[in-house]
Amino acid sequence: MMMADVVALTKTNMNNQYNYYSGLEYNGKNQISLCDSKIRNNFQSDAWLTFLQAKTLGLKIKKDSHGVAIFKGFIEVDKIDKDGKIKSESVPGGSAYVFNMDQTEEIQSLMSDEQTKDIPSEILTNK
Repeated sequence: MMMADVVALTKTNMNNQYNYYSGLEYNGKNQISLCDSKIRNNFQSDAWLTFLQAKTLGLKIKKDSHGVAIFKGFIEVDKIDKDGKIKSESVPGGSAYVFNMDQTEEIQSLMSDEQTKDIPSEILTNK
């Protein structure tokens, strides 16, 4: 599938991809990359999360699953120039790997009821 096809599908047929943990939608190239992965892997979910976010929610990533690299944006850092003045500069914030919710499974059996009480039931049942 060509990138233009993915962009067209993103605009017409698909919901926006979002981070399940934060509820925030991905944007730009991240949105396109995640839509492409969803199509290629026949994922049903529009929700994505990192390994650590899944672990926090009592989920584990299924064996042999592959994440999608996303760009984390830019961060502002202060640097001292050659004249000794502080100058603010934008630098890349790095990348992270996210996994589709279809790539997760519950680990509720390993957790006590007290640990799972605040986890939404749709996560625990992987729906």
